[in-house]
Amino acid sequence: KMPRNNNKGNKGKKSQQDAKKVNKKANPINKQKNQQQGKQKQAVTAKKTQNLATQAKEQGKVQSPAKVQGQSPVKVQTATAMSPLQEQMKLKLEGAQFRWINEQLYTTTGNNALEMLTENPEYFHVYHKGYRSQVAKWPENPVDIIIAWIKKQPKSLVIADLGCGEAKLGASVPNKVHSFDLVAANETVTACDITKLPLEAASVDVVVFCLSLMGTNIADFIKEANRILKIGGTLKIAEVKSRLPDVNKFISFCSALGFELKDKADSNKMFILFTMTKQTSTFAKNVPRFEFKPCLY
Repeated sequence: KMPRNNNKGNKGKKSQQDAKKVNKKANPINKQKNQQQGKQKQAVTAKKTQNLATQAKEQGKVQSPAKVQGQSPVKVQTATAMSPLQEQMKLKLEGAQFRWINEQLYTTTGNNALEMLTENPEYFHVYHKGYRSQVAKWPENPVDIIIAWIKKQPKSLVIADLGCGEAKLGASVPNKVHSFDLVAANETVTACDITKLPLEAASVDVVVFCLSLMGTNIADFIKEANRILKIGGTLKIAEVKSRLPDVNKFISFCSALGFELKDKADSNKMFILFTMTKQTSTFAKNVPRFEFKPCLY
């Protein structure tokens, strides 16, 4: 006898299985069932995608993609509250910007500082934000002391606040106050070079430099203060103590520029406040050289 050909049997079984598959696919009930299952899978996938998009929007990460004319969908960043780490990094960046601007203002002339801030007015606001942050740590702000002093004086006195910042002094007293700075922080401030003020000679009663004798040409600032002050007028200078290596030398310097010291208040650990009066409009032939130390942070 010849051995049975098992391949025939296997082929027969395979043919039967293939036929069943074909019949199953061709069966309209099975076809409808498959379509329903496919739709269910698509619905589940769409639901998951929608949930993820909703979570992203709620977390403030990304808004739903939006089509712009002729462009692909884009992800739009939303404004969200910063995390503590982001806030810390932002403060460090602002601090670095403040220190750089501060150094430029202390190590250049007033005219160069004016050019820098005119070209980049945002520097002024960055600087004053950092300045407020530094002064807020002090036990006392010298401008508040000067304001309190002015309030005790006749309201008829005319005041010039040189390097006024945001003009707090002018907003706090009833007197006529001319507020000047390199950039006009508001409508009450006149932007100009402090060595070339738009005021007549001998036209004011009080000149104030409150932490504003910055730059390398201090003598020019003091001379301009002398020009606009009346004889007998008052010069108020508040300055950080660490900038004055030799207080007596500074007093002699101001004396050569026509001023006489009336009072020196140095009880505050951070700053010193000078009160001087204008004695003459004539300067000494040999004005001693004097420079403040830069106040670098």
